[in-house]
Amino acid sequence: MGQETRSPLTDVGVDVKPGDYILAINNTPVSTLPNLYDALIGTADKQVILRVNSKPTDAGARDVTVVPTDDEAPLYYLDWVQKNIDYVNKKTGGEVGYLHIPDMGQPGLNQFTKFYFPQIRKHALIVDVRGNGGGFVSPLVIERLRRALVMVGIARNGMPQTDPPQTLSARWSR
Repeated sequence: MGQETRSPLTDVGVDVKPGDYILAINNTPVSTLPNLYDALIGTADKQVILRVNSKPTDAGARDVTVVPTDDEAPLYYLDWVQKNIDYVNKKTGGEVGYLHIPDMGQPGLNQFTKFYFPQIRKHALIVDVRGNGGGFVSPLVIERLRRALVMVGIARNGMPQTDPPQTLSARWSR
């Protein structure tokens, strides 16, 4: 995942955990603000100093520098996809994969590639196209999904390789 799918609070060196308290934004105590988010207006892609602590007091608090994002949508989308992957994994004992294709353009093809290849040893794959905006790469996706496993080659001291390559079928690997 790229930077657009990484929360600013998870950047290296920031060390802010879920449940931590934000006590100040750019040295302005949040207790003096009618709305915490007002202090973040206009700060996207600029450094902001947050005073944080695991408890709602200044004792033991630390200042961290973050660069707020201007768009949280990719973060929410990734979270939704990951929850679906986890749900399918749990319900199928890890036997079935899941991926979502948001459109049939280059971003959708990139999403397919990113999530398809790590799951090619699954027995089945749920391809979710809810909300798909359409496009022109569906033949490429369908061609990849329709590949049938013809054989598995294993070189001496090597890893098994499917033919055709990257075929979705794990029955041979068990």
